[in-house]
Amino acid sequence: RCRSGRRRWSNGVARARSRYPRAPRPCSEGVGSSRSSLAPWLDATVWVQSDAGEAYRRGIERDIVLGRDRAEAVAFWDEWMTQEGPFLAADRPWERADVVLCSTPEPAVPDGVVAFSRARAGRGAPAARTS
Repeated sequence: RCRSGRRRWSNGVARARSRYPRAPRPCSEGVGSSRSSLAPWLDATVWVQSDAGEAYRRGIERDIVLGRDRAEAVAFWDEWMTQEGPFLAADRPWERADVVLCSTPEPAVPDGVVAFSRARAGRGAPAARTS
């Protein structure tokens, strides 16, 4: 059974869950949400690619806005990245993604191209989709 909702976090510990009405197609986000062990149960996946340094900087700034001081935010993100790197190297979730979006840096793609997608039946070269 899929539980819908969002957890509130305090110092890396889940404190409470806000409940949302059950959606006909639940959507989960996060770097591990499309890991290989979940692939049989996923209808579609989207991988949002970003520059690791930029993601690190944005994460720290977001956590400061949410209440961590800079030292706490840096310590959290340093620990996070030591675990995320090996996970990504082993699991490679972008290779199973139906859609790959580039967040940062901006990709060098033709005008009008908004996404590169792979059909589940044939995982060849990405096909460009235009707006």
